[in-house]
Amino acid sequence: MARGRLRSFATVYVHPEIEQPFTVVEVVLDAGPLVRAVGDAPVDGRSGGRVIATRLGLGDRPYFEGEGS
Repeated sequence: MARGRLRSFATVYVHPEIEQPFTVVEVVLDAGPLVRAVGDAPVDGRSGGRVIATRLGLGDRPYFEGEGS
């Protein structure tokens, strides 16, 4: 599990190769690095909000949720 601040996100509804919808996010982790990831869940929040990122398992997309959700 990682914690950080949501920098930006976009939900994609049309893509020729990847099952939709999916969400592309940029999260600045509290540890410092900027992480770009693709997740199944829509992001409920706005840029600048606190988020928690977890990985469900090998091959699964990460899941992001607002801190305190």
